Amino acid sequence: MVRFRQQRRHAATLEALDRATAIVHFHPDGTVLDANANFLEVTGYRLDELQGRHHRLLCEPAHAQSDAYRDFWRRLAHGESMTGRYKRLGKGGRPLWLEASYMPILGRSGRVKRVVKTASDITDKVQAENDMRSRLDALDRSTAVIEFTPTGDILTANTNFLATVGYRLEDVAGAHHQLFCEAEYANSQAYRDFWARLNAGEFIAGEFKRLDSQGRPLWLEATYNPVFDNHGNLYKIIKFATDITQRVERHRAESDSARMAYRISTDTDVSATDGARIIGEAIEEIRHIETRIRQTSTIIDELTQRSQDINAVIENIQQITEQTNLLALNAAIEAARAGEHGRGFAVVAREVRELSTRTAHATRDIVSTTGTLRELTQRADAGMRDCLSGVESGVRHAEGAGETIERIRQGANEVVAAIERFSATLDDDQRDAPQAPHASRQATAASLPATA
Repeated sequence: MVRFRQQRRHAATLEALDRATAIVHFHPDGTVLDANANFLEVTGYRLDELQGRHHRLLCEPAHAQSDAYRDFWRRLAHGESMTGRYKRLGKGGRPLWLEASYMPILGRSGRVKRVVKTASDITDKVQAENDMRSRLDALDRSTAVIEFTPTGDILTANTNFLATVGYRLEDVAGAHHQLFCEAEYANSQAYRDFWARLNAGEFIAGEFKRLDSQGRPLWLEATYNPVFDNHGNLYKIIKFATDITQRVERHRAESDSARMAYRISTDTDVSATDGARIIGEAIEEIRHIETRIRQTSTIIDELTQRSQDINAVIENIQQITEQTNLLALNAAIEAARAGEHGRGFAVVAREVRELSTRTAHATRDIVSTTGTLRELTQRADAGMRDCLSGVESGVRHAEGAGETIERIRQGANEVVAAIERFSATLDDDQRDAPQAPHASRQATAASLPATA
């Protein structure tokens, strides 16, 4: 009865195993004897397509012809169990990954009479692992990667990281992360807080200033990723980094150029404003000069008119002088006729004639002087008119120059405003990027698998 119960329990166990697991039976030489429904479903074959066929049907040809494959069946035939992950082929050559155990079954004689294989299909799991491994390999080829203990000691670094910082692996393995930091920062509270945040499970990303093996500044765009084991315990920090030193230096050069352009544009605006003010004052002064020239021209016109009046008076004087001289001559003739009685009258007549002569001389001098004055007045009037014309032309040119400077000033204002906005943007970027890495708290190792 006990034996019967044991057989029932054994049968129930095998039945449960058959329902949950892919099972196939082989002859010790590898020929398929039987397979359950789960195995047939996994491989895609019917039972009649497998029975009597050799196990190599499920293997890649190169592997089936290898010494390792022949040794595999030799060991099974000698009673050695085999367990592991195996790549196999389903119907149509479809790749399969099986987590399997090959268990030799011994007969009464102690010789292997069959081999039972129990398997689980882990194709999706292996593909996911391979995909993750491929991603990590691609990341390793293109990115600088370094790993730290939770306390910051260096575990390992890839070739890209070592080339970036200029160290060999033996130079950095076991050293602390502060090897890459400036002494002031490495001794600061901010640095201690940085590692405390990583140990608290924070993912930190940003732009970081570091030092290479020669002590030269190095800018890295990097992420620090806490990695946890299956029990949720932090066991290392992985850093992925890209060298952005040239970009940061170019950014700073652009910022410096923007500031210089802003200063020059501001100076240009001030100079243009001063130039516009000076030209405005010059235009105003020229207009005052124009007014005074017009007033002087009016006076000269009046002087010309008075000169003409003087000419008329002189003509009258000349006529009177001629008549006086004629009368004095007649009086002298009459005095000569009068003889002794006309002697006194002759003296008077002579005095009158001499006076007339002096008057005629003076009149000629006045005429000459008046002519010169009239000529000078006319020349002065012509000069004034030319000067007035020049002043008007100068005013027009000055106004044109003022308008041009005003346009320059407006353009300079626009340039100043544009550069000010650009410079402010650069300043904001510099303030935000290098010294303000962003972080997000990670409760689990969601950023990387524990096997990374």
